[in-house]
Amino acid sequence: MDGRAGCDVEGRSLPGRIRRSLLEASGCADLVANTNDEFIQISAKLAADSARIVEYRKKLRGMMVEYGFGDGARFARAIEGAYDDMLKRAFDPKRRRKAP
Repeated sequence: MDGRAGCDVEGRSLPGRIRRSLLEASGCADLVANTNDEFIQISAKLAADSARIVEYRKKLRGMMVEYGFGDGARFARAIEGAYDDMLKRAFDPKRRRKAP
């Protein structure tokens, strides 16, 4: 998300999955294609819609802030909360398996 409007094909590689995750997390899930044919359709539709591209350019920076990209403190709170949840689940006696 470098300030340019674009779409992406869901990838099997880590960078492809990260791009998909970023697009979805920033409210742009409609720009993620599942196949190469969908990618061409989405790209052509986006390229033909100059008003939408202008709108994305105006809003992308704000969307990044709204969805928490670049907010280190917010990220730290979220990841700490996730770690706390994982620890609670890992040490919850109700969830422990008994040895066979």
